[in-house]
Amino acid sequence: MIPETETLGAFPGAQRSAAACEYVMISRIPRERLEPERVLFQHKWFDYRFMHPTMATSYYAQCYKDVYRRLFARHIDRDVSRYVAGIKLGDIFAKTDDEKLLKSQSGTISACWRGRQTADALGIPYPLFIELAMTKALSWQRKYMPRPQQLYSDQIIEAVEGGWQERTRGRFIIAQDPRYRLNAWAGTPAQIAHESWVCTQIIRRSPGTQLHLLEQHLTVDPLIREEAARARFDGALVNEALGLR
Repeated sequence: MIPETETLGAFPGAQRSAAACEYVMISRIPRERLEPERVLFQHKWFDYRFMHPTMATSYYAQCYKDVYRRLFARHIDRDVSRYVAGIKLGDIFAKTDDEKLLKSQSGTISACWRGRQTADALGIPYPLFIELAMTKALSWQRKYMPRPQQLYSDQIIEAVEGGWQERTRGRFIIAQDPRYRLNAWAGTPAQIAHESWVCTQIIRRSPGTQLHLLEQHLTVDPLIREEAARARFDGALVNEALGLR
């Protein structure tokens, strides 16, 4: 099992090789749309930093379908929701000789690529980005579910940013990819950035919660190196978290 499916679950396109992902990207995506990708790798949510942009977009498309069904059930019709997805089922990059289908597919690919890039620029997990964006769009009109191309307007982005800030204040959100655990530590930029993110999330909590989270992520589920913790937290707090008296 590849790390992406282990962490994110199976989704259409997950088994595509890196070479195949690269071919799809070069052959299906306009050059100007590819220019931001190098920078986006430094900002996207941590679970996606090891993924090729093509695979990440495939996962974004699956997240769109999942969130679409859930919000369709909540706002429109629960019984019908199991039969809808908002976009074509399966792999959005699947080959086709049907010109009409290819045109429709191209529009879906373009919208999902742009939506995924927007989520990456904000550093938000795709399911949450799509949920926040759809919820804002549905607050304007509830008769129709938002299409992928309606999820990245300036007003939507502003609402999503506010929702993400509120969510991170109330919840401790960290990456699930096992490559961020200390037993896989290699000092990569992504690992260092995630370690810093975890420390920042802990700092925002109350003193008692800080101690609990430091204990958890220094010893039980190690995400933070001791030297990194000592650089960010009071030494006595780190000693207590490590069980040193």
